[in-house]
Amino acid sequence: VARTPSVRAHVHAWLAQRGETLAAAAGLAALLGGQRVETVITDSHELFRCMPASAITYTQFASNIAHPELFQLTTRATLGTVDAFISHSWHDPP
Repeated sequence: VARTPSVRAHVHAWLAQRGETLAAAAGLAALLGGQRVETVITDSHELFRCMPASAITYTQFASNIAHPELFQLTTRATLGTVDAFISHSWHDPP
């Protein structure tokens, strides 16, 4: 049930209305991933990374092939200190 887009959207909206963005995101992740909200929040703090915009190139986004070496360009970051989020969909055709 939680995997349908309408249910996800409803749950996300319900959580977001409570004014706790991180908790909303963690709650949704826990719901979809079967993990406890507290675990998702802890993991988020420990695993959050960033990469400076100056290190991003067109080539990195030109295909839907994973580039594990990009991890070397990232550094640990504190939640709330990153200015932007760019997502690359691995499911779209190149």
